[in-house]
This record gives sequence, C-alpha cells and structure tokens, in this order.
Amino acid sequence: MIKRISILVAIAVMAVGSLRAQQYTGLTGLIHTPSAFTGAEGDYRISGHWLDSHTLPAFFRWDGEPYSSAQFAAGVTPFEWVEIAYSFILLKNHRTDGRLGYYHKDQLFSVKLRPIPEGPWWPAVAVGGYDVFTSFSSGNRYHSNLFAAASKTVKLGGERLGITVAYRRWMDEGNSRWNGFTGGVEYTPSLLPALTAAAEWTGCDVNVGVSALLFGHIRLQASLLDWRWPSAGIAVTGNLLYPIH
Repeated sequence: MIKRISILVAIAVMAVGSLRAQQYTGLTGLIHTPSAFTGAEGDYRISGHWLDSHTLPAFFRWDGEPYSSAQFAAGVTPFEWVEIAYSFILLKNHRTDGRLGYYHKDQLFSVKLRPIPEGPWWPAVAVGGYDVFTSFSSGNRYHSNLFAAASKTVKLGGERLGITVAYRRWMDEGNSRWNGFTGGVEYTPSLLPALTAAAEWTGCDVNVGVSALLFGHIRLQASLLDWRWPSAGIAVTGNLLYPIH
C-alpha cells in the first residue's frame, strides 16, 4: 500500500496535470476546458491552485507585465444534473501603506447544467458558464464565459477514455483567443485507477496533464499550458450524502 501511494505521489509531482475530477474553478472538467461530465450527487470539492500567468486572462498585468496568481474554490454537485461553485482569485495591488502584494480578490460564481445524461450510444450534454452573474453585465467580465459541451466515455476492457467536444464564448475581448470549439481526451488506466491523464486543445494551444487521487479524498494536480507553462493544485473531495465509503 505504501509503495503504491509513493508511486502515485511521484507521478503527480513529476508529470503534468489534469483536472478530470475537479477543476480550479470548482466545477468538473478537463484542464482549461469544460466538459459535460459531472460528479455524483452529493460530491463536493474544495481546492487551491497556483496558476501561471499564461493561464489567466489578459487583465492580469502589473506595470504592463503579466503575473501569476492563486485561485481558491469550493464546488458541489447537489444533483447529478447540476454543479455550482464559488471561487476567488488573488489580484496584485498596493495596500494603503504602499506595499505591493496580493491584497485584493476577484470573486466568481459558476454553474453547469447537464440536461442530457450519457447513454449507451450518445454523449452527455451540458451547458454552463463561469462568473455567470457578470456575463451579461457591463462590469468586470474578465473571467466570464459561457459554454456548451458534449462528453462520452469509451471503455476498452478495464481502460477508460473520456472524449469531450465543447464550444466556448468569452465575454471579454481580451480572452477572444479562447473562443470557439475546444475539446480533449482523458485516460484512466486499469492498473492505476487513481490516476487520470489528459490532453486538450483550448482554441489556441495544447495542454497536457495528470492528476492523482490519494487516500480517496486528496487530489494532487499539475498542468502544462502549451507544453511549457506549469500550474499545480490540491483539492479535498468527498460526498455529503455518503461521507464514509
């Protein structure tokens, strides 16, 4: 048991990361791409992620230079057809005494609705958005985007392959590079069911990664944006209806 856990930790630290069971926004998804998969009824996710500047909207600049930040999220699947999440991301700014640091935050509320569940011959279909309350306003829409996604699971023996195709529309013009069709694949091997690897196309770059579930409740994640820019995070997961398995 200890040997197996050690292998999973080593893989999660050294490899690149995926977000199949939990995305940095608090919703399920791939790495930077939404999916139509949802958690089980009662699932919750509490996470913290360090995000490279290339993952963030163009708004994240200080003195003209992009900067990295951290995002914290809490999400829940009250029913299998809906997910809701709250998250906030730290903003760099000056305090009243002039000291520069991450002293402000941008809050986001996100939702995913899955009207069509996955069937034997058809994919699950979901619609949703990030920072949905400001998507149609004239205010801060740096994170606001709407999406529609279709996802299908393909099982080959004990191997599991998830395939997602999505369409995404960002509300802020500075994020237009991520508009349009996107998608990706995620793979869970039968020999390491706690490990999930993924690759995706975001509309302008390719991301790759892996995530590892430890002790049934702790998920370590890391990712490479465009094969170059690393991000990483940790999440605590569980189920409110069935806390003990």
